[in-house]
Amino acid sequence: FPVTIYIGPDRGNGKNLKNKISGYGLSSSVKWLEYLSDAGLAEYYSKASLLLYPSSYEGFGIPLVEAMKFKLPVICSDIPAFKEIGGEHPMFANAGDIKDWRAKLTDFFKGKLTIKFETADKLLEERNWKACAAKTLETYRSLKRWRGFSIEDV
Repeated sequence: FPVTIYIGPDRGNGKNLKNKISGYGLSSSVKWLEYLSDAGLAEYYSKASLLLYPSSYEGFGIPLVEAMKFKLPVICSDIPAFKEIGGEHPMFANAGDIKDWRAKLTDFFKGKLTIKFETADKLLEERNWKACAAKTLETYRSLKRWRGFSIEDV
């Protein structure tokens, strides 16, 4: 039976999660790690089979990008931020629809899901720090002058 690992700090509902893990007798197959170093996180990504990201709201979704970097298949919520960040890489499931998530997981374990890793490579190439800085500078330059200050003066 695969091990499920939750990674991240308690954002207010940790006691409930711990109680459910214990109450359902899942302590041997479900782990919650509140903190991992970058190296530890990279190790988990490199050994994982799948990232499930059932979030109903995200501003960005860093774990999605991290999973894409490690060529890890992703099933995530069908929300705007994930559509923008993930493109065609992840498989999308309706955020609150347990049947849809179950169907996507079943398809994954039966080998029926197609993950588009070439899309992930293209997206990651476009979303690096250098590209972000260039786009920011381009935006500032397009403003020409703002309150008497020009980016060319820097």
